[in-house]
Amino acid sequence: MERSGRILGPLLCTLAMVSVQADVVTDEPAVTPYRPSAATPAALSAPGWLELEGGGFKLAQHDHSSQVTIPYAVKLAFSEDWGVRLAGNSWVENKDESGNVVTGQGDTGIIVKRRFALDDKSAFGLEAGIVFPTSKAGLGLSKRAWVITGIYSAEYGAFHSDANLYLMHTALEDAPEGAGRMTTGWAWALSRQLSENWSVTGEFSGTRQTGAPSTSQFLMAGAYTPVRSFSLDFGAAFGLNNQSPKWSIFGGVTMLGMKLF
Repeated sequence: MERSGRILGPLLCTLAMVSVQADVVTDEPAVTPYRPSAATPAALSAPGWLELEGGGFKLAQHDHSSQVTIPYAVKLAFSEDWGVRLAGNSWVENKDESGNVVTGQGDTGIIVKRRFALDDKSAFGLEAGIVFPTSKAGLGLSKRAWVITGIYSAEYGAFHSDANLYLMHTALEDAPEGAGRMTTGWAWALSRQLSENWSVTGEFSGTRQTGAPSTSQFLMAGAYTPVRSFSLDFGAAFGLNNQSPKWSIFGGVTMLGMKLF
C-alpha cells in the first residue's frame, strides 16, 4: 500500500488542481462516470471529448491473500450512440496467502460501445471488446480474452438503474481441468441523487463459470461532483459467499479531458 500511495498521491493532487480550475468553466459538458460500480450505463461520455477515469482498489480474500490495483479508463464518444474506451490496470500488486508479493503492469482492454435509445428515460447498450494480456505472469490473463456486454439503463422517478449481462471467453491453454473458457457475469446497480453534488449507489453482481465456484457481492458507493466536469467516488464491496472476495475498498475520479472535435 505504501508504494501505491506514492503513485496515487501526486495523481490525486493533480486532479484536485484540475477540478479547481474546472470550477470556473461553465460551458463544459458533464462527465458520465462508469465507476465505481461493476455495471456500466448505456449512456456514453460527451461526444468529441476525452473523458478520463482513475483510482485505487484493494481486495482481500478469505485465505488472507490480497490485491491492490490502480485502474484507469480513457473514453471517447464519436456521437451519442457510438464510442470506444481503453481500460486496464496501470499497476497491480498481488500478495498470496504466504505473503509473497508480485507487482507490475496489469492487462489492457479495448471496448467498442453502441447505444440504442428507447425514449428519454431508457436505453439499451452493447459493448464488445478484447482484453490483451499485457501483464506478467501472476498478475492477470495469460492469453487474450473476448468480452461482450448487454446493458439496459432506465430512470424510475428519483432512481437510475443499470443492468448488465456479459460473456467473457478466455483463450487459456493451461486452464484447470474441468474449467470452462466462458465466464458469465451480471450486475445490477441502483443509484439516487441526494443533492446537486452528492449521489449514492447500491449494487449486486456476480460471476459463473463451468468447473469453477460462482461468486456474488454487494457494493455500496458514494459520489461527490463539485463541478460538471469532475466527480469523486468512494465505497466498499462485500462478498456474499465464501468463493467471493471477502471485501474490497476503492476510491477514484472521473474527469473531462481535452476536446478533440
